[in-house]
Amino acid sequence: MKLIIRLYVKETRRPLKAFISASAIGYYGAISTEQVFTELEPAAHDFLGKTCKLWEDSVDQFSELKIRTVKIRTGVVLASKGGALAKIIQPVKMGIGSALGNGNQYIPWIHIQDLCNIYLKAIEDNTISGAYNAVAPDNKTNKEFISILARELKKPLLFPNIPAFALQLIFGQRSEMLLKGSRISSLKIIETGFRFNFPSLENAIKDLIRKKK
Repeated sequence: MKLIIRLYVKETRRPLKAFISASAIGYYGAISTEQVFTELEPAAHDFLGKTCKLWEDSVDQFSELKIRTVKIRTGVVLASKGGALAKIIQPVKMGIGSALGNGNQYIPWIHIQDLCNIYLKAIEDNTISGAYNAVAPDNKTNKEFISILARELKKPLLFPNIPAFALQLIFGQRSEMLLKGSRISSLKIIETGFRFNFPSLENAIKDLIRKKK
């Protein structure tokens, strides 16, 4: 599809000012480490990393046409309707919420309003080009995420963590996306002058829970 668009732009000489692409933090792979990943890191060699790399390589075709190209590497998007939060919040509301695995894996998240504003920034700011991580600056582990969610919902956390082997039996290789996660830097987008409306997880969850009512 992108090749078709590129050919159309090239042959018709359409005055395309920018090409904004949706990528993902899967670029850095499904791993848990103390490293904080920035946009300068190479793509991981696992399935997620290779997929995102191939996607972003196809986007780079527009750079060859001297078109400003931006790649937004999106984290876990939190919204009041649908998305990741709807799945995470349900067991907590039922009083059966618990962390996954050891709970130490990070969840690089972003409020949907901030994500939309990053895309607007990428469209309107002609100085922006290349890859940018779309994640909030507040790095939280799975255990911390569930605890904050339970506190805001005024629900207890009575159950032990869900063992990793149980998730592996249910989800197979896909369980890596639940059991692994690292910190992702948002410094590059902040240095452009972008300001998050919801830089902290507590405020983001309060806002989204209020909108659910």
